[in-house]
Amino acid sequence: MENVEKYFSRILSEIKIYDPLHFKTLEESFEKRKTRSFNHLKSIICGYFIQQNISASHVAHDYLHMIRDMRREYIYFIKSNEYSCKSQQEAFDRVYSDLMVMSYYMNALMISQLLWVHHYDMLMFFREMTILNGEGGERILDVGAGHGLFSKMIQEYIPKFKWIDVVDLSSESLEMSKSILGDKKMSYFQEDIMSYSTFVKYDMIILGEILEHFDMPLEVLRDITNTLLCDDGVIWLTIPINAPAIDHVSLFRSKEEVFELVKKAGLEIVISHVTEANKLTHLIGVFCEKK
Repeated sequence: MENVEKYFSRILSEIKIYDPLHFKTLEESFEKRKTRSFNHLKSIICGYFIQQNISASHVAHDYLHMIRDMRREYIYFIKSNEYSCKSQQEAFDRVYSDLMVMSYYMNALMISQLLWVHHYDMLMFFREMTILNGEGGERILDVGAGHGLFSKMIQEYIPKFKWIDVVDLSSESLEMSKSILGDKKMSYFQEDIMSYSTFVKYDMIILGEILEHFDMPLEVLRDITNTLLCDDGVIWLTIPINAPAIDHVSLFRSKEEVFELVKKAGLEIVISHVTEANKLTHLIGVFCEKK
């Protein structure tokens, strides 16, 4: 297998060549992340690309494609004070149903877990809290898992779990999750979470950057809490604020809005974490449980 370090270095080299200004912003953060945890995550992510025979150049250009999209969305957001994508149906039509778009987008989001400080820090916070508190329980639901890295942390650090169900609307996302997570103690369902039904109640539900993709995030969170969460279960959710993207629908403008959403859904916050992408955009992570 190709060397992970060389592969990652080639990704960075391509980004530096084609977008040196953006590369400079990435480079400034890497010194803080030269840790065993970062190297382990690098082996998971780059190992996936190598196994899928996706070249470092391909990954870099998929990532830069997403960066160009985000710049365009950001300009629209600054001018209009809203996201360009107006509904979850539009997001499905523009993004999730288009395999070509999803292919580059998922590759870009996967590598962003290494390149973006706020993505990496949030994943490490989740890992640390689950280890510290033994979170996870026996049965776990991962909604819109995408790259599957939150569930990967459960697999590696919470061995007492008995099963993880992954639900995602996109076949491309499910295939990526399957490649990262495998089949052992795993099930995968290509469904809209609003139509997903089960007699099972879950000890832990993961909603990683999901709610901003819905027209009515409060109703979604409330339904998930009432129908799928055990009475003593825990929900982990992350929501970006002021974060324009090609498939973001619901705009959250502050962490207080996120906290209020949690409370209105019948949940109480156990612990929260905030990471900064830039002065405007933040990522909010919350562990919460039923009141």
